[in-house]
Amino acid sequence: MERDGPVRRDDLARLLDREDEAFATCRRAVLAGAAIRVDHARPPAPASHHVPVYAIRAEHTTATGIPTLGFFAAVEALRAYGDRPVRLGAVDVADPPYHYQLFLDAELTAVIAVIGVDQRLGYRLEPGDRVLLGCEVVELVDENVPGWVRVQLTDAGGRVWSLVDKTPIFDVHVTAGSQLPVPAQLRCRVVEVLPTREADEPPLLVVSTDVDGVATDEGMDRFTVDGEQLRRVPVG
Repeated sequence: MERDGPVRRDDLARLLDREDEAFATCRRAVLAGAAIRVDHARPPAPASHHVPVYAIRAEHTTATGIPTLGFFAAVEALRAYGDRPVRLGAVDVADPPYHYQLFLDAELTAVIAVIGVDQRLGYRLEPGDRVLLGCEVVELVDENVPGWVRVQLTDAGGRVWSLVDKTPIFDVHVTAGSQLPVPAQLRCRVVEVLPTREADEPPLLVVSTDVDGVATDEGMDRFTVDGEQLRRVPVG
């Protein structure tokens, strides 16, 4: 697979060639250039290990109205696969944001199940929910591993805030040769959902960046942002 894995984009597309909606839409995303990856950091785990976790997540997404594809079918496919090992993979579409969770056999020769989850926040958020806040890297502060960068985020009022921390915090890889700015994201928790301004406008939310202990130089870690600046944390 691209970047870290041995399966190429066209190989993955071939493995996804089924008359199943989740597989078919994921395949189209792969062929259209969506970001793909496979988890090689962890050893393959028995498919049965994932069944209780994803069964709960299937119920949660249904209860909260999150649009998904193939969730319950994937749980059943994993249950049927039993104790045979599977690797996790992912396909991510940027716009509109959509995440596909893939379960592949240990040899990466077959896709066992696919779950698609709409990453737009078109459902009710509550205090305590975890989200991703869009920001951008504007400066490489220290290139030494793991690397420190300065990012900027813009709140709902248009004010620009600056934060400095390690690159893994912002899910980016930046070097001295990188062309800046670079899109990034920051893990947050919802503190408060503010009253809707207009029916056709996205909500305003107060979020905190204390999930990873990130704050501005002045110690600010709470920001009022537009709901459209936020994304769901991927299910995998």
